[in-house]
Amino acid sequence: MSDTGSADSESSEQDRNAAWFEIMLPNETVLRILKFLDARSLAYASGVNTTWRDLALREKLWHNLCRRSGRITGEFTELECREFAAIHSWKRVYFWIQPAEDLRTFVTEKEFADAAGKVLRDARKRRYWHARGVELFPASVSLLQQYADYLIDRPDLNTWGRANKYYIRAMGMGKGEFERLRQRRKALRQERQRRQQLEEQRQAEEAAGGHAASVVDHAQEQPPVAELAVAEAELREAVDEARRQYICVIYRYVFFMANNYRRIDEADMHFRVLFELLPRNMWVIEQYAEFVSEYLSQHKLADRLYRMVVQLSASGSSLANYALFLWRVRGVFSLAERCFQLAAEVDPDRYYYYVNFMSRRRRASADSLYTKLNTSRLFKMVEERPDDDHRTFSLALAYHQIDKHEPSASAAESLYKKHLELAREKGAFSSRICTLSNLAELVLHWRLDFDTAEQLYAEGLELSGGANETIQMALAGLTLARGNLAEGLPALRSLLESTFMQAARNTHTEGLIMYFIYCPSTEKDAALREVKHALVVRRVRPKLILMFDAHIAFARDHDPENLPWIELLCSVYNCEQTADVLDAWVAWSDIEVPAQPEDKSGTGDDLRRLGLQDFDDE
Repeated sequence: MSDTGSADSESSEQDRNAAWFEIMLPNETVLRILKFLDARSLAYASGVNTTWRDLALREKLWHNLCRRSGRITGEFTELECREFAAIHSWKRVYFWIQPAEDLRTFVTEKEFADAAGKVLRDARKRRYWHARGVELFPASVSLLQQYADYLIDRPDLNTWGRANKYYIRAMGMGKGEFERLRQRRKALRQERQRRQQLEEQRQAEEAAGGHAASVVDHAQEQPPVAELAVAEAELREAVDEARRQYICVIYRYVFFMANNYRRIDEADMHFRVLFELLPRNMWVIEQYAEFVSEYLSQHKLADRLYRMVVQLSASGSSLANYALFLWRVRGVFSLAERCFQLAAEVDPDRYYYYVNFMSRRRRASADSLYTKLNTSRLFKMVEERPDDDHRTFSLALAYHQIDKHEPSASAAESLYKKHLELAREKGAFSSRICTLSNLAELVLHWRLDFDTAEQLYAEGLELSGGANETIQMALAGLTLARGNLAEGLPALRSLLESTFMQAARNTHTEGLIMYFIYCPSTEKDAALREVKHALVVRRVRPKLILMFDAHIAFARDHDPENLPWIELLCSVYNCEQTADVLDAWVAWSDIEVPAQPEDKSGTGDDLRRLGLQDFDDE
């Protein structure tokens, strides 16, 4: 009895104290007290009563706590945290960011990169950590460029503006550091040569019997030639690293300008800078060939550049890219097939390009391709090293390219699942996202398994931080393939109108074809006009197969009149046939599109402009 009475009196005493706090202390005073508490104490304080709970959850308190704990250290982390808090709260920001052991001050850039690699679990955290890295190492060109790279993946024009500013800042810093180190190396080389001449002069005078006192005295005051040579070698490595970082920023900025802002002339101008920094470099020539073909429609120049690269450096990558160009743009199929074969021989990882071409162009049966793939070098390499995630993915992709063949689809599905396990063990988030997307496409269009595909797409979208144009478009298409046009069409229309999606040429064209299949009859003509502009004027084609089976199945039930033309339209996009096969379609032929200007590129002047006039590419 006494214990019960004691407990009751203690409880009543606490109630009186709580009531005293509520009566005697104004909210402003309580807030002033709470701002000195740490996160744990603030959480305890929120349990006193409802008034204190509301006060302890004030955004300003948790914002200040994020600052005091070192979670916000400057402009970049402030922006990232504010965007997260706008969606959730500052309290969530505090617990979202890793605790104190990962918030220490890092001494070197490598130390920071190692620590960041352990916590990059999603896209938002990757952006936060790169923002933190830019604040800790403001002179780091690579960290600033990587932060800009993450920003351009977001469907937000304001964020693109920030990325543009950071790219320009990184290029300025990279160019300044490169020029400074190059001048230092030049001065050091001149000093070494001068010292070497003095040393040779001294040795010559000694050999002639002279004393050469002044030369010797002056030489003793200078560092030895050997030390200068060592310093010059170290500086050469620093110059090469600075040039590499500067080139990387320019390359990323070129395609940012071309893809996102469509500033083709500015991108072309920066490519000239790359040619100055890396004269006659095969990698730059190959990238420029793809650029002038995709964005400038200068296919003759691209053809000459590709041939230069293939003849001077026939790597698997260059052969595959030239073969894709011959197939998708020039329509030279025999030479494309030979280049694909050579690419697979030189680099087995490129075997999926060869299988894709042979399957799309019906140049071999599905059974023969399946048999050939089971005896390929790539297959044997995966058997010998089953833990090689890169080649496992390449083999899965090769099986995926064999169209309408159940054993190949089963093998691809099994290898994709195996690759997911390997990528999860290694923490390879980008690889997992790509594999999840491919596996979802396979089960959706091969088995019409909508539920599994939706789960896989959702997992990939979550890993990518909610910003992945390919998965977003695929999810809209999946909703439509289910027959839910009320939700799917507005979602697809919104994606197609976004500037972010329009920058993704292939994905945007895929969306245009899907919209034509599902849109109301009153919108068919306008939708088909957009598709024809993409296929004929812009010449957009995917590098690998894109499956439309679920959408064609919908058209078979709901639009049988246009079904044959829809199948042809999908086959043209997938490079199975040329666009000429659609000329007999009245709805297609009635649409007028701008005529392509005559391609006058590929002349000697074009090569001289790039410093390649002495290359014999005939």
